Amino acid sequence: MVVAHEVGHNWFQGILGSNERNHPWMDEGMNSFMEALYVMYKYPPEQYGNLNEMNSLGIASAMLGTNQFNFKETGHFEYQLATSTFTDQAIENKAVDFTYINYGIVAYKKTAIAFNYLQNYLGDSIFFAGMQNYFQEWKFKHPYPSDVQKSFEKASGKDLSWFFVDFFSSKKSQDFKFKNVKKSKTGFEFSVKDKSGTRAPFSISGFKNKELISTTWFEREQLNTTLNFPCVNCDEITIDAQQASLDVNRKNNSSLRNTKLKFSMLPKIHAFDRPSLFVTPVAAWNQYNKFMLGASIYNVMLPFRRIEYTITPLYAFGDKTLNGTGNIQVTFPCSSTFLQKITWVNSFRKFSYAQELYKNGDGNLVEENLGYMRFSPEVIFSLRKSNIHSSIQQQIKLQSIHIWEDNVIYRFNNGKAAGSVNQEYKDFYRLKYQLSNRRTVDPFSLKMQLEANADFAKADVEFNYHFNYAKKGKGADIRFFAGKMLNDNLDGLYGYFLSDRNGVRGSNDYAYDELYFGRSETQFLLFQQMALRQGAFKIYTPFGAYRDWIAAVNISIDFPIPLPLKIYGDIGTATDFKKDIKNVYDLNSSFSYDAGICLSLIKNAVEVYFPLIRSEEIQKYLEANDAKYAEQIRFVFNLNQLNPLNIRNQFFQ
Repeated sequence: MVVAHEVGHNWFQGILGSNERNHPWMDEGMNSFMEALYVMYKYPPEQYGNLNEMNSLGIASAMLGTNQFNFKETGHFEYQLATSTFTDQAIENKAVDFTYINYGIVAYKKTAIAFNYLQNYLGDSIFFAGMQNYFQEWKFKHPYPSDVQKSFEKASGKDLSWFFVDFFSSKKSQDFKFKNVKKSKTGFEFSVKDKSGTRAPFSISGFKNKELISTTWFEREQLNTTLNFPCVNCDEITIDAQQASLDVNRKNNSSLRNTKLKFSMLPKIHAFDRPSLFVTPVAAWNQYNKFMLGASIYNVMLPFRRIEYTITPLYAFGDKTLNGTGNIQVTFPCSSTFLQKITWVNSFRKFSYAQELYKNGDGNLVEENLGYMRFSPEVIFSLRKSNIHSSIQQQIKLQSIHIWEDNVIYRFNNGKAAGSVNQEYKDFYRLKYQLSNRRTVDPFSLKMQLEANADFAKADVEFNYHFNYAKKGKGADIRFFAGKMLNDNLDGLYGYFLSDRNGVRGSNDYAYDELYFGRSETQFLLFQQMALRQGAFKIYTPFGAYRDWIAAVNISIDFPIPLPLKIYGDIGTATDFKKDIKNVYDLNSSFSYDAGICLSLIKNAVEVYFPLIRSEEIQKYLEANDAKYAEQIRFVFNLNQLNPLNIRNQFFQ
């Protein structure tokens, strides 16, 4: 394939001499079309199997389903991947104006698909006559796009400005769809709409028992008009049966729409012609529900879908309850505003979070699991880049979080306290601005958030900066966090903290943003799981918790050796910090700090922290509580960071 492609440049660039910097499609794109033509002719899939660059992934190709594509279909998949993320560009762009990925997908692959479309529309004899006109007239003369157009118009006798001007200068993709299909005595009566708004010719093919009978091309002016396809024996008609066009949604191309789902136990690349559904067994565990077993039902894979969902019901064998998670995401592209897209997300989660021992009204001791349900709708506004090459991405998020939480409520009856489980409702509202610069050298990010409900309001800012080493994959990170309560009617219940977790109630995560193996544990191993949030101290300290304001700096430095080790350090302070440690330990310090070694298996997702240095008040607290060194080791196991959906989204950002 590489040899065929590079030899092709002898003609398109070496002899025709087109300007591949100003019009890369004239060289790379037309050459890629001829390469695809060569591979499909010389190595037909029915004889040699599906040859494409993605099959070099080996067993991963079979697992992901990329081995289902022949060489031409691979280009369609890559093109649909770009359009599904709303980041594709028009074919007629200078090389310098393309993004890195679009130079490959649009300049090469989309152009190849477009010329395959033109070949099918004109027919082989006229199309190759146009190619010969172009070569013979313009060899050694440095042609322009208009010269390619004139060569094909001369061979076909047709006005092809819809293709070389309208089609190439717009990034609109095609989406042909049948309207009002009726079976008649002589064949079919119907109309065709292009939902994308482009106006281009289209083909209709008739089938009998899935066997092709005939194909007819219709001109662009015949869109949205009543048409007839004469075929008495046909039981089905299909738009673009040859899959030659740039249609990104082939599920609506048949008069007998294929609604049969494509099932798979593992996620695979979506089929072109029908919806996909994946069902994967899932196991889970936490301290209260114990072992859970269920299945994840989802349609999340590649290309991206406008509507994506994941539903994961889990049966808990410990407390015999039904738990799980759910998520639905709907994306709306914005073509002509300062917004690139708007994403509406609804997520749901239900688990047990604690185990409570209490006396009921009969005076009996009862041990019962307490559960929570979390429902969180949010709207994400993705801002359009001022320069398409910019590595800066910006988002504004509006989020509401609704919590139904079981709690034991005690009431006095005849002087005796009797407990019972009641469900309490809490809600929180957030406005968040995020900026990330994903540049290769020294990327950084900024997050600013306002959060409030009827009882409090708070504001915080987080800034992260990564310094690259010369050694790939290694560097140093610095993080700054500051937060301030703006209003508080609950005496610090939703205040800030330097160290995640609490020695009395367990997690400080009142909005249930994180997932813990033992959310309410206050000792032993499960208490040592933490989330890197707010002050992000890696050692537990009760000082600087539930404060009016905090400020912290966190640093991590990779060892410049091929081992997943780094040095970390944290320093921070909070409201009344100096006064508190003066009262408790008679110390005179305004800051708390810790440092040590981190085993980082997956950055910010699976990490273990071994403390080596602690500020004096932390050391005294640990000594007073006889904390062994093993109890001071803490770990991160961030399931949100390991979520395949989040990994996919982060990768394509």
